[in-house]
Amino acid sequence: MNRKTSGNGSSPQGYARTNGWMCTRYRVSLCSPRRKAERPRGPVVHTRPRYPACWWGGPCMDAALIGRERELAVLAQSIARAERGQGRTLLLSGEAGIGKSRLAAHAVGMSRDRGFSVLTGQAAPLHAGLAYAPVVEALRRHLNSLSKADSAALLDGLPDLAGLVGERRTAADRTSVDPELERTLMFEAALRLVERITERAPTMLVMDDLHWSDRGTIELLHYLGRGTRARRLLLLCAYRSTEPGGALAELARTVRREQPGGELTIGPLSDDAVTELIKQLLGRQGPTKLVREVTGRARGVPLFVTALVAAGDLARQDPVGLPVIVRDIVLDRLYRLDDAARRLIEAIAVAGESGSVAVLRAAVGERAQPVEPVLRALVGDGLIIEELTGRTLTYRVAHPLYAEVAYAELTRGERQTLHAAIAHAIDQLDPQNTLALAPHYRDAGDLVDRRRATEVLAAAGHRALDVYDAQEAADYLGSAVDLARGTVDTGTLVGLLDELAIALQASGRLAEAAAVWEEACELGESLPKERQLWRLRFRALLEVERGNAAAAGPLIKAGAMSRGESGPLGMLVHWVAALQNSSLDEIRQVSAGMAALPDEPSPEIQTIRAFGRGNLAMLDGAYPVAAAEMRVALAGAERCGETMPFFSFAPYRIMAGLAVLDGRPDQALHHVRPGTGHPEFVFPGLSSFAHYMVSVVHYMLGDMEAALAEIEQSLREAVDSGQDWVVCQRLAWRATLYIERGEFDRAETDLTEARRLADRSHWSAAHALELTEAVLALHTGSPAEISTLEPPFRDLIPDGLRLHLAGRLAVIAGQPERVDEAITLMRATRTPLLETLAEHLDGLRTASAETVLAAAHRLDTMGLRLLAAQVRLEGAELSQEPLEEDVRRVLTVFTECGAAPWVRRARRLARMHHIPAQPARTTGTLSTREAEIVTLVGQGLTNAQIAARLYLSERTVETHLHNSYKKLRLGTRVALAQWAQSRVTDPG
Repeated sequence: MNRKTSGNGSSPQGYARTNGWMCTRYRVSLCSPRRKAERPRGPVVHTRPRYPACWWGGPCMDAALIGRERELAVLAQSIARAERGQGRTLLLSGEAGIGKSRLAAHAVGMSRDRGFSVLTGQAAPLHAGLAYAPVVEALRRHLNSLSKADSAALLDGLPDLAGLVGERRTAADRTSVDPELERTLMFEAALRLVERITERAPTMLVMDDLHWSDRGTIELLHYLGRGTRARRLLLLCAYRSTEPGGALAELARTVRREQPGGELTIGPLSDDAVTELIKQLLGRQGPTKLVREVTGRARGVPLFVTALVAAGDLARQDPVGLPVIVRDIVLDRLYRLDDAARRLIEAIAVAGESGSVAVLRAAVGERAQPVEPVLRALVGDGLIIEELTGRTLTYRVAHPLYAEVAYAELTRGERQTLHAAIAHAIDQLDPQNTLALAPHYRDAGDLVDRRRATEVLAAAGHRALDVYDAQEAADYLGSAVDLARGTVDTGTLVGLLDELAIALQASGRLAEAAAVWEEACELGESLPKERQLWRLRFRALLEVERGNAAAAGPLIKAGAMSRGESGPLGMLVHWVAALQNSSLDEIRQVSAGMAALPDEPSPEIQTIRAFGRGNLAMLDGAYPVAAAEMRVALAGAERCGETMPFFSFAPYRIMAGLAVLDGRPDQALHHVRPGTGHPEFVFPGLSSFAHYMVSVVHYMLGDMEAALAEIEQSLREAVDSGQDWVVCQRLAWRATLYIERGEFDRAETDLTEARRLADRSHWSAAHALELTEAVLALHTGSPAEISTLEPPFRDLIPDGLRLHLAGRLAVIAGQPERVDEAITLMRATRTPLLETLAEHLDGLRTASAETVLAAAHRLDTMGLRLLAAQVRLEGAELSQEPLEEDVRRVLTVFTECGAAPWVRRARRLARMHHIPAQPARTTGTLSTREAEIVTLVGQGLTNAQIAARLYLSERTVETHLHNSYKKLRLGTRVALAQWAQSRVTDPG
């Protein structure tokens, strides 16, 4: 690779793993399902060492060894055998960065703990011409660490070591006449020295990076290993297995033959172990996007994982560029290839999954040497691998980062030339293979036909939209639009712009999407009106997503939302816009328009009609009627299927809230999802909203850990969207959870930022902040006021909580009229939850412990543990003689939920009435959630699978399992699974 680095340098902005490795304007995922499946999976096992990773003296991080249980067991066994006088040689082999030195460092620490003497040496690239360099380093370092007397005693009578250790007192007084004999005598003297060292203490001799050592070093180590099998010596040799041939290969064959199990090949970490390593490096759980990118690129190599995480932009949760250490490791390997092999590696890196022999021949051109022998040699070296794609044998670079480096080292012109040659070859072999053609036509520049490139890229972009890959669609469609200008007719160009705008919108690049929609609308003025109406409606939806009511309003009017074939869609867009930015009167008007649609069999019409009727029912306070109408709307939305996927989200969103108000919070989790299809694809904010709603439901269920995990994900997505009002709402809710946990400093930080971002004129920000400030006031007595009282509508569950909190604050403030107003509004909903909370307020204002405790009991039957415990505690506080059972019961709930302020309040009550302030004793009865999780354990699911199925965090699953073990007095997962299989009813 005798080329200058291209303009992109060694850290190009992004590499697309989409049928090839190449720079792209848009960052796309580097991890395909196929590659993910190839990586090993399995449980994460990690042991925390007390030894530095860099045993030769460099800086290092004291961190856990992750995923290396098998290797650590072999090392421990080998050390124990050496201690008993069963000397052996153990080879540590693996690719660069796989962790050989780290394991050797751990072995050094283990052996020193057992009283071993440790001699360490390390070869280096510049030592290749220095005879015995790592052995000399190890022996001299050990001798210099001893007193002069001890050193002299070890060297006494070993004159043939003079050349090896440089000690004049050991020099032999004779003239050499036979170099081979001199060498043999030196080897024998070295063996005698090592034997003397092992007589004093068991010994470990560590030789690292032997792939850089000379042949003499390998032969001397072999001699020492064979001569000390009855001694207390462990000879530990680490080297790269990708360096074939020569003395190292001979040593490996000899050790495998003479000492079964004497070679320990270190493989890549599993995906789970990589995730754990990233968590260790960051000190917290790694963001999903970062974990996915690093896992895909590092392919289980720990050094690459560490380098990529260190080089990543953690604020963007994305690794960027190519770390210098990774580039150096890869180039060191590639530079040692001959010209033909390097050219072929480059062609394979560019070809990606299209690297068949025929394509590679076209890419490298007519050369004197055929490609087949070079391919065989590269496969043998482990640099490339063979894959059978259909009936075609293809080749790809074995490690993604090797492909990245090979690609990055090419100049722009070289890349374009290779892409063009590969595109031409694929077009000749399989012109319908859009997936294979697209990346090469995109990156070939002006070296390919523009019309053909536009056709291929448009087809690839359309296919990406069909499979909901927004990033890839934006990539290909953006390139197609650039090529199409001045090449295709206006209608075709506008169609490409429409698809590009949707892809950009789905990618969260809302400003770019808005600009593309605007251009499409301008060019589409002369095209069929129905399509222009559709376009205006999507633009309006985008502006709603951006929180830009001023821009959405004119678009809604211009789009005449109820007209044309896409009229139902337009009306739904109008409703979403009204919900975000308009008064309840305008929402009623829009809903009435929906309900008044003609009764036609179209599922879209039926969905919108029922949805409108349901909204009107809620506005009239008839929530049970609204629930019935929403079920009809959902049935119609399901029939719309993939064609109108976002028709289902609005009814699902409302059904989730209605399920909680109906006293069925467990059912709400099944409704808080985007619905059929992928509505979040054109309305990406739906995903963040769904996580927010799941967080609220988990809070209602008393699962604070899960609630926090969900709001964290929601907040990350909200920040990515750049919408201040959404971020404000999510921050306020997270602050609420922190307050309930007693983490007031963190809550204040979130509240301060939420207030900074808040536009109090927007109902969402105002309501969110009022709710959080009300919760804070209950715990701290700080001033708080809920401005207006109104029935739940826009955000059903938080609206219901806000109404209840307003009543509680009014009780504390001695405002009976406001308490009456809140109770009247809650009872008017005729929903079990709000009627029960109204009963709670009634008991508080009349100081009736009996009434409050009855409300707590009803909340318990609904599964609302935390809310029920809070109400039960207030009932106990009103009692002159609270029941010990009630106090200990609420203590148990508050402790399990991590609700520290409520724990303190319950303990104060216990002290006042001389009740032992201990949580109730756990019994063998599992909670509903615990039983659900235990059942899934019995079905063989892992914690990660259980978490995904139940919308929980893995930490929450572990907490529930911990409680289940204690309640059932079981000690192992196997015992728990057997118990589940015999006793727990399937919750599904």
